[in-house]
Amino acid sequence: MEFVKYLKEQRSGKRLAIFGDGGSYHNSQDFREYLMLINQ
Repeated sequence: MEFVKYLKEQRSGKRLAIFGDGGSYHNSQDFREYLMLINQ
């Protein structure tokens, strides 16, 4: 999540597309909740 936050800071005001590769770290509840939060 820290890396996604960093990317968002680098592209402030721009949309950011993130594609998961199926890794187990993409399936954590915290990560899914974070993505739902920033995509609202």
